[in-house]
Amino acid sequence: MKVLFVNCCIRDKDSRTLILSTAFLKKLKSKYPNAYIKEVTLYKENLKPFLYDDIKYRDSLIENGNFDDEIFKYSKDALDSNIVVIASPYWDLSFPSLLKCYIEHLFVNNLTFKYEGTKAIGLSSISKVILLSTSGGLMNDKHLSYLYDAFSFISSKDIRKYHQYVEFLDVLNKNDSIKVLDKATNELDEIIKDL
Repeated sequence: MKVLFVNCCIRDKDSRTLILSTAFLKKLKSKYPNAYIKEVTLYKENLKPFLYDDIKYRDSLIENGNFDDEIFKYSKDALDSNIVVIASPYWDLSFPSLLKCYIEHLFVNNLTFKYEGTKAIGLSSISKVILLSTSGGLMNDKHLSYLYDAFSFISSKDIRKYHQYVEFLDVLNKNDSIKVLDKATNELDEIIKDL
C-alpha cells in the first residue's frame, strides 16, 4: 500500500484539520504497518501557479519526453501511489489556493494521462481518494467533486471516494469543538476498514 499524503494544513500545528489527518494516518499505520506514506507538505513547497513561461518550459520538456525535471516531481509522486489522502481546511467555500496549484502540477500529458483519439486515459494506479477537512462554520461539498474528478482524470482505475469533515468549530464553544473533533476522529475507523 502506497499512500500519498497531501498536507495542505497551512496553519501547521494550529490546524484542526492536521489533528484529524494525524489521527487518520496513525490509525492507518496501526492497521497496515507496512504501508508506505509519502507526505507532501504544500506550504513548505515552492508551489506557484503556472505562468506562461512555466507552461512553455514544461511543454518543451513534455515534447522531448524529458520527465526528469523537478517540475514533474508531484506528478511522479501520484504515479507511485494507490491511495491519496488530502488534508485541507475548508476556506472561502472551497480549499486553499495552494491545493489548486498542486493539482495543476499533476496534469502532465504522456506522464499522468494520455490521449487516445479525443479520450483522455489516466495512467496512475490511484484507486482511493480520502478528503479530511475541518471548517469553522457551515461546509458545503461542492469542492469535493473537483478534487475527486482531478484524481479520477489521472487514474486508470475507478476511484473510491471517502471524506470526513467537521463543521462549526468556530461556532461551538471550545469543549464542544473538542468533542465534535474527537467524534469525527473515532469515525475514521470506518474509512480505514474499507481500505
